[in-house]
Amino acid sequence: MRSIERFMTQVRRRETPLHARLYDFAKRLRAIHIPVIPGVHHLLYEERRLRHSLWHTFLRICTMSRCLKHAVNRWAEICA
Repeated sequence: MRSIERFMTQVRRRETPLHARLYDFAKRLRAIHIPVIPGVHHLLYEERRLRHSLWHTFLRICTMSRCLKHAVNRWAEICA
């Protein structure tokens, strides 16, 4: 992991011509702009919202049901 951090620092500092080229390439790659098509954008955005909502609901139900089971079992042990 340390070598990756060192490599990224070298690229940011543009220490060699190779690092400078990689830095410039990354900057150009991040600057790409794709035009928005309103109807398609709306559909894709709503699909993403639905997908995220379903995923968060699934995680909430799974984690809360585990927490609830643990709490109920603990109270049952205490009260018994």
